Amino acid sequence: MLFFKENTIHSDTSVWIAKVATRSLFRNKGYASLLYQHVFDHFREKTILTATALSPYRNIPSEQFHTKMKMEIIGNFIGLSKEISNPVSLVWKKTKEET
Repeated sequence: MLFFKENTIHSDTSVWIAKVATRSLFRNKGYASLLYQHVFDHFREKTILTATALSPYRNIPSEQFHTKMKMEIIGNFIGLSKEISNPVSLVWKKTKEET
């Protein structure tokens, strides 16, 4: 189930970044920023979406990263899982930069 503050998300004009994970050796070296920037540059005409965990375990460093990448929170994703009862994630969207 997706809940957005706006109803302007269409699958043919959007790109979803499913998950970026690195080993501890590569953390805080800028790799995720480079990867995200590549996606932003390559899909300029698309809406870029992703999610960060809110419950059961909130991922504050990931939220800070997405804020740094100039993404904004546009809603919540409520998932269904056998292991976790209704996990919730924040949904982020790349904001259009003024030129």
